[in-house]
Parts: sequence; C-alpha cells; structure tokens
Amino acid sequence: MRKKVLFLASLVLILSSVLWIIISRNEITFNENLLNTRYINESEVYKEKNKNKVTINTSSVSMDVDINPKSAVRNHYEGTEYPYFILNSNEDILSGVFSLQVNKNTDLKIVSLKGNELAPIRLPQDKEWFSNLKYTETGNNMLKIPFEIDMSINNSEDILLIPIINDNFFYSGEHSGVIRLVTIDNVKINNAMIEEQTISDVNIETFHPRPSIKLTDQNGNTINEVMREEQLYLSKDWAHLELANIMYDTIVDILWIDEEGKTEIIAENVQLNKNNNFKLEIKKKYLDIMEKNTKRQFFVVVNNRNQKVLADSEAFNQKKKPTLTTFQLIKEILPRVTD
Repeated sequence: MRKKVLFLASLVLILSSVLWIIISRNEITFNENLLNTRYINESEVYKEKNKNKVTINTSSVSMDVDINPKSAVRNHYEGTEYPYFILNSNEDILSGVFSLQVNKNTDLKIVSLKGNELAPIRLPQDKEWFSNLKYTETGNNMLKIPFEIDMSINNSEDILLIPIINDNFFYSGEHSGVIRLVTIDNVKINNAMIEEQTISDVNIETFHPRPSIKLTDQNGNTINEVMREEQLYLSKDWAHLELANIMYDTIVDILWIDEEGKTEIIAENVQLNKNNNFKLEIKKKYLDIMEKNTKRQFFVVVNNRNQKVLADSEAFNQKKKPTLTTFQLIKEILPRVTD
C-alpha cells in the first residue's frame, strides 16, 4: 500500500511538472487571447539593397521577404521553382527582413499565421511576442524591417504573412495580397500527390488559376459596393461567401482575421469541384463576431496546404497542368452602409 501511495504521489508530481512546463511555455511565447501591437519606430527601420525574394505588389506598397540563412536554409524540390525553407537544428524561430517600397503616406500592419493559427511575431531585440507589427511611413522610401516568428505553436509547414495596408486600399480577393512561406524538415512527395494536381483538357487562354470571391445576401444575390466620403461600404447585409470560376478540383481552408490578429477558422478541408461554384453560409456565431468587431476584417482562402505546394510545382514542372494553381487570397469584409 505504501509503495502504491508513493507511486501515485510521484506520478502526480511528474504530471504537475509537465503541466507547469506547458503553462510556462505558453506564458513565455504567446497568449492568443491577448492581442497586442508592436509599434515600430523609425530608428528600428533601415535601408539596404532589395533582393526581391518573395514579392507582392499593391497600389502603394511593394513588399518582399528575405529569410535569414542562419535561421533557415532556402531549397527547392528537384527541378521545381517553388522554394521552401529548412529550419536550422533546434530552431523554433524563423527570422528575416520585410522589405517595403512605400510610395506615399502609409500605415501598415503585418500579421503572421502558421497553418490556421495566429503565429506570434516580434522584432529581433524583443523579449515579448506580439499579434501584429505596425509601422507608419510618411514618405516615398524603400524600408527594411527585421522580424522573428515563433515556429513552435503547431506542426504546420505553412507560414502566411499578411500585410494590412491602410491607405484606402481595398483587398478584393482578385490578387493574393499575402506572402506564403513553406518550412519543411523532410520532403515527402509521392506520385499520388503529383497526380492529384494534374489538370488536363483545359484551354490555357481561358484558364483561371484562382477562384474569384464575393459576398452574397441570404438569397444568393450579389451585394454592391458603394462609396461614401471616399470610403467603400457594402450596400446591404450579407450571409454567404461564394467562390466562383474554379476550373479544377482543389481543397481549401477559409479563415477570418482582423487587423489586430484575431483569427477564426470558418471552414477547413472544403472541397471545390471543377466547373462548380461554391457557396458557404457563414454560421451565426461568426456573423455575430464580425458584426461586433470594429477593426478591418478579412476572409483568407488558402489551398494546397503544406507539401501540396511542392506537389503543385512538380506537376507543373512535369507539364501535367498549364500553370501553378496554389493560391492564398484575401477578401476584405467591408462594413454595411447605414444611410
């Protein structure tokens, strides 16, 4: 009996220690319920030659990311063009530099996701993690902002870096507006994954590699956008998210985020079928969250998660599809006009 009591006491002590370690690590890395902005001052931004590693373009900002080779090694799968990164041993932090070509007065926030979860982000000299980085630029300059992302939160290989630009720029979903990085320790692509990416019998001149996104009302009618005092609004309430013009089969995740980094998974592993429109009725609990939120809000639609990105690239490399079909789209959820 004494041995049993001692064993149970030891087990409780071990479990308590493990629980303390888990709680402590969560407190050290990031509390997802705490949305905190890292305001970047001018002295923390510097200039250097633009290497154009991974680039997006918007109306006022050209942006790319250069990953620190001490943090992760850049690689390619066989002869494909799509890059991925191998984190250095025992490395839980991905570091690099954002490059921003700012052409006019701009407020910019950067939110990072690992898989479908908010990924903590900070500047290299910080001890605390943040839900977003914010910088305000008042000129026409090429800027460099160093960053670190906490990679320990889950096992996903996908990193999304989402720039939220406040200069009357509207994210329509027609372009990406998102930088995507893939971090892989061990590439495991088989023929089945490549065959799954095969697209045949299409006219390359009319082929659309990305679906278009729109919001519709309860009856499926398109909602118009109206201008009031140089700001865009929706003309009425909406209830559905629709994805159209899909010309191949693919699987997507649909996320909601706001500019502070608050994140909700709206739908995962959604099947999109060739030549069929897709309509998703947004659950009331999510509509309530969006209605109460006064920040800028967005839908993010992503396909080919993790190593499927490389399978897509290899299928294109083997001429089994007319173009790459990996996408990460951002659609702004405009407020409803009240007059």
